Amino acid sequence: MVGSSDITDREWDISGKNIEDIMEALQVADQLSTDNVLQTLKLLKVKILNNKMATSLCQKVTDTIVDYLRTMGGDERTMPKCVYVAICGKENGEGQLKLPAPLTVLKALVISVRKHLDLGTKEDEIMDITQEAASLKAYLTLRLLFNRWSLKSNNKVTEQALVITGHLFFLMPPSKLKNQVNRLTRWLMTLISAKVAPFYISQCICQLTEALALSGYGGINLESQLENIIGMLLEQLSETVKDSDSLSVQNHSLALRSFYNLIQLYNDQVISLIRKNMQASDPAKIVSALQVFMHVFQEVPQTEQLQSELMHSVIIMIQEDLKPVQKALLNFIEMLGQHDYLALPQGNFIINYVIRLSKSDCSNEEDIQILCSKILQMVSLPKLITLACQPSNTLSFVLLSKTATKMALRARSQGQVPYLSSFHLSPTQFISPQKLLTHLVVLSVKPYREGEFGVSSLRLLYALHPITSLHPIINSSVGQLWMKKIPQMLQILDDHTEKNLNQEEWEDRLLQFSSQSLVAIDDDSWLEQLIKVVLERINYFSDDEEKSGSSVLAFVRFQLPYSGSGKNNFYFTGEWMRIDKDICEKYQVTKTAHCPYSQMEKHNLEDSES
Repeated sequence: MVGSSDITDREWDISGKNIEDIMEALQVADQLSTDNVLQTLKLLKVKILNNKMATSLCQKVTDTIVDYLRTMGGDERTMPKCVYVAICGKENGEGQLKLPAPLTVLKALVISVRKHLDLGTKEDEIMDITQEAASLKAYLTLRLLFNRWSLKSNNKVTEQALVITGHLFFLMPPSKLKNQVNRLTRWLMTLISAKVAPFYISQCICQLTEALALSGYGGINLESQLENIIGMLLEQLSETVKDSDSLSVQNHSLALRSFYNLIQLYNDQVISLIRKNMQASDPAKIVSALQVFMHVFQEVPQTEQLQSELMHSVIIMIQEDLKPVQKALLNFIEMLGQHDYLALPQGNFIINYVIRLSKSDCSNEEDIQILCSKILQMVSLPKLITLACQPSNTLSFVLLSKTATKMALRARSQGQVPYLSSFHLSPTQFISPQKLLTHLVVLSVKPYREGEFGVSSLRLLYALHPITSLHPIINSSVGQLWMKKIPQMLQILDDHTEKNLNQEEWEDRLLQFSSQSLVAIDDDSWLEQLIKVVLERINYFSDDEEKSGSSVLAFVRFQLPYSGSGKNNFYFTGEWMRIDKDICEKYQVTKTAHCPYSQMEKHNLEDSES
């Protein structure tokens, strides 16, 4: 602020009467020009600076100024002058003034000065203040707030003091602000204990961190208080967000922005502290830490060390498996999946966790199921299908197969037909086409199991046709067959229920479909692998599968020798005959089961003649 005015005591009577006259003039300020108002305020400023006033008179001055600001609003010339006069009156009083009025004035001052400085006005005389003077006054005002008033209670006065303090951060010299960080932190922690509204705490911390980030260096004090500050922010984030309460929504946003500011200053330290809270025992802290990491993730360099540490933290959270954390953790995993984290070595552990949550017999919320589906769509199609066909994932089969079907159909719509050549090229990594075909056909025997087993299996087959292909033109007859037959079978299931479907007719239709598929494949080497899969699957049937599955696979087993080119003699070796006898005895099937005797006799006769 500039110094004393050209008006002296000799030109102005210092009695209370003259001050009252000035206040009366301000009460009719709408009848005065801006220059007259400014002249009146300058006279009052000189009066206050040069003389000691009674507390009652100081309070009257402040109240008059506040009423003037409320009525007239003030402009860039009168606003700071009004505020300065009120502050001078407060500081010059013999006693302590009521708090609300000075706070109202202070709030108007800091906002007005910030606007002035942000505009970059070169003519400091317009507001009768220079940047250096404003900076010094802001620092002194902050000390005044701490030294003259007890701001440790949950009330409107404390809330407004926090608002003012936050604006002062941007006016103070950075070096002075850094020196106040310890004191500010202790004050804020006290206010949290006093249950001050979270919005005002978060806003103050956000303004503090933003002001320090703008200076380019947080200082030693801020670094030493990081754990306390982050703890306070996480506590504010744990507050329930009420859409109908604007302050509640803003509180959440401001707390997250504070972390963004801190990341700019202390990336490694902040990340370490967030990860520490991700492994806390308090579910609320874990959820808040996950939200924070999602917010700042783009600002964090993606190093191998960070990837390893994050995956380790996620695995710990999965092992703890706290139900209140599940949704937030899935959101976090979804974000990691978007950045290829699921392809890392630890990714399988996380994928298995998602599958476990998605099991159809769990009473999970619908949004949990949706999140699981989104995450699973980030897994490669061959890997997802392999997981769907694993016996341990039977309860998740419907969701996994639906997800795989959606991915396959989307790929087809984009001209990327999923011929699954990677299944052939990596037989030890992914399920083989023979195992996949066998698994899906067996699951289709009881189409309404778990609600949609049969429908899901057939739709996946339809989306993957032709399942045997290494190239679009190979075994195209299989694809043509499936394009025709599978929709017909799906329509039958849509038109019936488990109660009115004729199970025997359905199995006959499924057997016919299997037979036609094997004939269409016409590839002895492929079929030889299939028979091995069939025999293996029969040997490992569970009790509930035996009755329905044995008839299908036994039929497939008898059909195989009459499929293909007939040049492969694997089916008639001693090994084949020995396995054949064991299977027939186990499931009490004959060589005429689902297979005309005449066809077998004809085939045996032709074989003996050759």
